[in-house]
Amino acid sequence: MPEIDKNISSYIPKVMQQSQMYAVIATDMQGCFIYVNNCFKQRFRHINAHFEGQPFSHSIHPEDNPKAMRAAEQCIRNPGSPVIVTLRKPGPEPGTFIMTRWEFSLITDNDQNPLGILAVGHDATEEEINRQQLQESKLRLRAILDSTTDSNLLISSDYKILSFNKAAWEASKLVFGKPVYEGADIFEFVLPADKEDFLRDSALVLKGISSAHDRQINGYWFQFRYYPVYDKAGSITGFTLNTTFIDERKKAEEYRRALLRSLPDDLYVIRTDGVITDARVNQQSGNFREAGITGKQLDTLFESNTSENLMLQVRAAVAENRPGELAFSVFKNGENHHYEARISPFETDKAMVLLRDVSQRVRAAEEREKVARYMAQVSRNAPGVIYQYRLRPDGSSYFPFASEGIFKLFDVSPEQLETDAMHVLQHIHPDDQQAYHESVRASAQSLENWEHTFRIIHKSGREIWLEGKSTPQREADGSVVWNGYIHNVTERTLAAARLNESKEALRKSEAKYRKMVELLSEGIIVHEVAEQNPISECNASAARILGLTREELLYLTSFDSRWDALNDDGTPARPEDHPSVITMRTGEPVRNAIMGVRKPDGDRVWILINSEPITDPKTQKPRQVLVSFTDITEFRYAEDEIKKSEQRMRNLLELQTCYVIRTDIKGRYTYVNPKYLDSFGHLYPESGSEKPAYLGADSLDSIIPEDWPKVYQVIQNLIAEPSKVIQVDIRKPLENGEIAYTLWDFSTISGRDGHIHEIQCVGIDYTDRKEQERIIEESEHKLQQTIESIPDPMLIFDEDFRIQFVNEKFEELYGYTEQEVLGKTMDFLIDEKYSEGHRLKQERYLNEGGKNVRMDFFLPTSGKGDKEIVVNASLNTFLAGGKKSIIVILQDVTELKMRQDIILRQNETLRKIAWKQSHELRRPVANILGLCNIFDEFQDKSPAEQQNVITWLQQSVQELDTIIRETVKQANESEFSLRPPEGYRG
Repeated sequence: MPEIDKNISSYIPKVMQQSQMYAVIATDMQGCFIYVNNCFKQRFRHINAHFEGQPFSHSIHPEDNPKAMRAAEQCIRNPGSPVIVTLRKPGPEPGTFIMTRWEFSLITDNDQNPLGILAVGHDATEEEINRQQLQESKLRLRAILDSTTDSNLLISSDYKILSFNKAAWEASKLVFGKPVYEGADIFEFVLPADKEDFLRDSALVLKGISSAHDRQINGYWFQFRYYPVYDKAGSITGFTLNTTFIDERKKAEEYRRALLRSLPDDLYVIRTDGVITDARVNQQSGNFREAGITGKQLDTLFESNTSENLMLQVRAAVAENRPGELAFSVFKNGENHHYEARISPFETDKAMVLLRDVSQRVRAAEEREKVARYMAQVSRNAPGVIYQYRLRPDGSSYFPFASEGIFKLFDVSPEQLETDAMHVLQHIHPDDQQAYHESVRASAQSLENWEHTFRIIHKSGREIWLEGKSTPQREADGSVVWNGYIHNVTERTLAAARLNESKEALRKSEAKYRKMVELLSEGIIVHEVAEQNPISECNASAARILGLTREELLYLTSFDSRWDALNDDGTPARPEDHPSVITMRTGEPVRNAIMGVRKPDGDRVWILINSEPITDPKTQKPRQVLVSFTDITEFRYAEDEIKKSEQRMRNLLELQTCYVIRTDIKGRYTYVNPKYLDSFGHLYPESGSEKPAYLGADSLDSIIPEDWPKVYQVIQNLIAEPSKVIQVDIRKPLENGEIAYTLWDFSTISGRDGHIHEIQCVGIDYTDRKEQERIIEESEHKLQQTIESIPDPMLIFDEDFRIQFVNEKFEELYGYTEQEVLGKTMDFLIDEKYSEGHRLKQERYLNEGGKNVRMDFFLPTSGKGDKEIVVNASLNTFLAGGKKSIIVILQDVTELKMRQDIILRQNETLRKIAWKQSHELRRPVANILGLCNIFDEFQDKSPAEQQNVITWLQQSVQELDTIIRETVKQANESEFSLRPPEGYRG
């Protein structure tokens, strides 16, 4: 089998070698690396620092080795057909992998013998992540919908049910006797009495108008909410219908109003026409009087400018349903008072304004700013840099203060150094780094004054000498703080160095120029102006190139027949055409002449010759001719190989599945590969001539006009930096009228003259990836809308049950902000006596698979300020990024639990009364019944016996009366004790 050329890069187009987007490798027929481009090295350097000679199989997942082998075998069986394969490569972190997509093709020599495998690939991880994210987003959306107790329906604009959650499915079975299903007509699941309201609300929501209505059904309150659903283009495609049981919330509204009245700030309710409809003023603040405010215009309370600005915020809050803020000042009692107003929408035409006096805070900030301005002015006027440097016990450091002179020396602002001193320390000259840090450590240990001279590398590239002096002080935490001064001593330092350097340079100058000629790789010959111009001087390179010794070369002439000289075109060269002879005859130099001469061993050497006259100062005529020449034999013989290599590259480009095009500097096509014509050839219909229709056509015709400016900019950047490869995304029209999204690497092709002759572009179609991104965006949008429509507190936990997300309803109920609870477990909400049992339930839930369940009924929890909140918790799980997340929805049942406790106490009281009736009451009743039987024989009894019977009867009646009175008293006391506490909302 033929051996592959050691210069494997000759088989690979230059644009692919320089590509920033494509990794390019080549292996021999045994599967070992023989070439990798810089893109591959940089992207996979964590696998191996040196790939050449290593097996290709070591760089991919072991399970993918058979797949790679099959692709290589298919290339060998079908040399003209590239093979596309997806392979996993080890990622930078243990256990991670990078998805890559490769195109394998066979490398052959001119005789079509196989030499190896060429592989061109790119990172496909993002495509795989997009696919997984789309799937996870769908699962997450379904999990959230099924976790809520609210009924949620997604309805199209033609009133078809697109999706529903578990609560809607159960509700439809309960109300209509059949489950809801996708594709059903929504009117199958609308009660006749509600149809008119449903038609009105659905017509509004399909116009983009959301609505929410509270309705009382059978004594219970429900809320029906309609939200429009938009596609990515902003068009309404349907709406969501959310139904929530709000009976408890309705009863809680009065409680919330009472809570607002307890706030320490001044509170105003202002209508959009400027009328104050309600006010609660904190009398301790002494800001304004509450009496007489209600019903007045806002401008009677504040100056016109302040009231106008406040009304703008009020109207904006009501119109856009968002909170607002406003800071303003009021001059009273001889000084300015500063206020902050926070505005929240309250009703459809009102906003709630909380007013806080922040005068003390503002005055403190003004005083700090005044001191800072003074210090900045002092440091600005000081030469050099005044600074404070702090070294922490852990070795990290920063500058609490540095004057503005720091920017001139280090190109770093003082603010950047307030967190990390490395912005300055990294500029210290590498040779001075060790000495600098040792001097700082010594000063920190001994607390002696620090003095040191060192160099830095300025942003201009210059070396600057600095001298620093400072005094250290140890802090209580072990840190050391230096207060000191640094200034530029470059001129002083360099002046001394220049004096020594000039002496040394003078000494070396003569030796340097003496050796220079001998060290040149070019041949140097001096011809004397005499008969047949003999050689009088030469260097070692001249003798080496011509295959002679120095002694053999001296005194030879240009007319010697042994040279057997040829011109550049291969014709015999006459002695009088030799550059040295021409210069001797004309007195003019000759540049870049090419000749081939014969060496003593019979080989021909091709040389590039320049000749220069050395004139006599007196006669101004040539007295010698200096000839320099370079061996270009390898370049000469490489021309044929270059032509063959260009043909191989063209053949390779023809087989690529990516787009490859070339244009001239004006953007006119000079070459396109078949893959490009398959996709965009419709733009250039054949005219019947021998010349392809695309040749000479303007490449901008294949680009959407809005992308032309990007292309112009890329071309300008390439002209400014021809060695760069620039990546750009471009949209192109397809034959079916759709748009293709393509990604390109632009690079330049230069001629021998060094000027740019062509622009080469290599691209891929990534329309599918753009479509995936669009689908993910829409899915995330639907997910966000769903989360916002859930009326109960919702939390999302990770697998360790640490909080990752809470919604606004959680913040409203518990009083904690999202930042306060992120990363915490739910233990801080649960009383310590319940926490262990709750953790065991969490573990059992995860061990049993994490299905949709109600985990706790009447779970006692605590809000901010130890507010007791009883909730029912429902849980569900979903996967995100390969990790399990748990959704928990909490339903506030505090008042429901209170009612239950009341009923249980009532039952206990009734049980006691029933026991008394069945035991204690039976005794006197039985006695009375027995005495009644005696009355049948009463007349036959003696007076004494009759008196005993009457006495017994009176005693039994009195006992019965006592028991009845005690029972009634106990019942009355129980009724009083079982009344709801004051403020109860039931």
